[in-house]
Amino acid sequence: MKIVSLVKIFASTNRVNIIKTDPSDNIFLNCALASGADFIVSGDNHLLELRQYKNITILAPAIFLKLITKK
Repeated sequence: MKIVSLVKIFASTNRVNIIKTDPSDNIFLNCALASGADFIVSGDNHLLELRQYKNITILAPAIFLKLITKK
């Protein structure tokens, strides 16, 4: 299976400027908004400090895995 078959491309018209200490991280918020994501899974401290942005929950990978594997 090619990875391309698993990818969806979204054009982001959002230009948020929420993370002031590392503005390059804002692209992940823009992408999540454009795609309608429920989660951002990241190890980046600037994103993790937000915990939530609008309706998007921001979690570390280990926490996300625990969440999705709960029975």
